[in-house]
Amino acid sequence: MLVILKKKTFGYKEQKQEDREIFKREIASKDFASLVYLDESGLNDNEVYQKAWGPKGPRIYGCKSGGKKVRHSMISALQNKKIIAPFVFEGSCNRAVFEIYLQKVLLPKLAVGSVIIMDNAAFHKGGRIATLVKNAGCSILYLPAYSPDLNPIENWWFVIKNSICYLISTTKKSFKQCMQSVFQSLCHVN
Repeated sequence: MLVILKKKTFGYKEQKQEDREIFKREIASKDFASLVYLDESGLNDNEVYQKAWGPKGPRIYGCKSGGKKVRHSMISALQNKKIIAPFVFEGSCNRAVFEIYLQKVLLPKLAVGSVIIMDNAAFHKGGRIATLVKNAGCSILYLPAYSPDLNPIENWWFVIKNSICYLISTTKKSFKQCMQSVFQSLCHVN
């Protein structure tokens, strides 16, 4: 048997298997169409595409800005295997931004009975969040601690970020224009 050096896939020591199993049973009991997986991610405006074509052997070098970075954050949801309700803003997420996202972007797109699944970030709890969701006829189900692998939207962030960086590297569009283009093409957003 040939043995090669491979990249590890990590889990978290802090995961509680019992909580994960309870969560999986809860999800299995729900109507698939009602499940809405939500998450946030972000990029700095000096990010570049990490790959390039070149001859085998020598390393490929590139340049990127080392100047001041601006953080661009994204919140989006996944329902029926489709990205819905993307929201892009400058800076990092907090409860005030998250409440605006729920009230103005996500909840108006959801049917009564939808189940919003999200992680245990501090800004996902408290404030007006529970009230906003309940008043929209929806409910919240929190992921078990240290279990991002149970949120399928996590897999989309790699595709979205990679696509943004590729556009930045291959077009003259601004960072924000690249983000908008990616959400319009990958996520079928008008």
